[in-house]
Amino acid sequence: MRRILSVLLSALLLFGGAAQAALCVRMDDAAALLDRDGREIVPPGTYADIVPLGDEHFAAQGEDGAWALMDGDGALRTGFLYETLRIKDGLCMAQKDGRWGLLKDDGTPGSSFAYSCILPNGTGGAWAIVGDRNAGESDALSLISATGLVWATGVRVLDVGEGAASLLSVQLPGSGLYGCVDASGNLTIPAEYAYIGDFINGVAPAVDGGKYGAIDIAGAWVVAPEYDFLQISPSGFLLATRDDGIYVFDSTGARLARYAGEDVYAALVGDGFYVVSNPDAIRLYDASNALLLEADPLASFTEGVNGQLILSDGAWGEGCVHLLGTDTAYQNLYPLGTAGETPLYASLTVNVGRYVNDRLGEIQLSTDMDSARYGVVNGAGEQLLEPVYRALYFLEDDRLLARTDGDWRVIDSQGTVYWSCDAPMQTEATSF
Repeated sequence: MRRILSVLLSALLLFGGAAQAALCVRMDDAAALLDRDGREIVPPGTYADIVPLGDEHFAAQGEDGAWALMDGDGALRTGFLYETLRIKDGLCMAQKDGRWGLLKDDGTPGSSFAYSCILPNGTGGAWAIVGDRNAGESDALSLISATGLVWATGVRVLDVGEGAASLLSVQLPGSGLYGCVDASGNLTIPAEYAYIGDFINGVAPAVDGGKYGAIDIAGAWVVAPEYDFLQISPSGFLLATRDDGIYVFDSTGARLARYAGEDVYAALVGDGFYVVSNPDAIRLYDASNALLLEADPLASFTEGVNGQLILSDGAWGEGCVHLLGTDTAYQNLYPLGTAGETPLYASLTVNVGRYVNDRLGEIQLSTDMDSARYGVVNGAGEQLLEPVYRALYFLEDDRLLARTDGDWRVIDSQGTVYWSCDAPMQTEATSF
């Protein structure tokens, strides 16, 4: 099961980005670029690999393993010069000879390739450092503007965070404590914390005196540092734990709930939910602390599409998995994406055997993954396509890459075939 989830997550990372005019199709040993109607923009075999970057840009890999920037028309905007290409917040970052720099939209350099780390600052520019983040030595923090101008902020750092909400957490030399720098390079939150995480909806986890709390963008404590651990939901509420229980706060720090008792655990689920479990039951709550569902303690919830949740309330391989609020159950469901506003899921059918292990004295499972077949289910739990495909990957709005016993196909959620390819199929990949 871990393997299925791992490969599925890889597929989502590869194909689950923003919608693009061109479709990036990646198969076992080939990659192609297509339009939505299946016409080949870049035929299979032209490049060793093609990866979607977002913003209608792609990375094409040459035979020597280096990457080039490519647009949605299949035109290369650079040569095969880079070890890594990445687009985040509209900023194209490239690594060359182990150093990072920026690329403009036309592929020309937007900065020198002199940096060990570049991070978007939320205003079209970037924060950058030259030194090794792991060397334990201080380094000047620089700013690179959207036009490529570089200037020093006057702040020296030991390490930097990932950056969010136009704030970058930085560890300063001397004290070794963390503060935050804004998009203009000003130290707006003094270095007074043992750790600062990423800001989510204006709130970030922070550590002081070995305890977790949460601060706002001004550095004020929203939740006092009194907890062993603290998480922030994408929807803004906070979940904190310590010896006397589990606490839930809203984004202003107001306490919504406390759960106490032995063997009580809690975790965030999706964008706006959390679960609390004990030996008797697992309970699902929303961001306002309303109880939505109580289930067997062995049940589990996972994030679906567009805020939906997937509930599994039985043993692996049984027909016990369904979308919350729907009745039809499947052996398993995996999020794919959306066709317009319709959520799409991959459903699984697989042969599962159970046998008694006399040596261990327990029932164990044997799964024949070569029998695994996948279909398509909508957000109402209705089967749109029967489970006949060996693999399914989401490309973009109502376009899926499907693998049959004989070929690869680009299809929609109704099964219409737009393109097919008889590229080789590796045996190892049949059990995704």
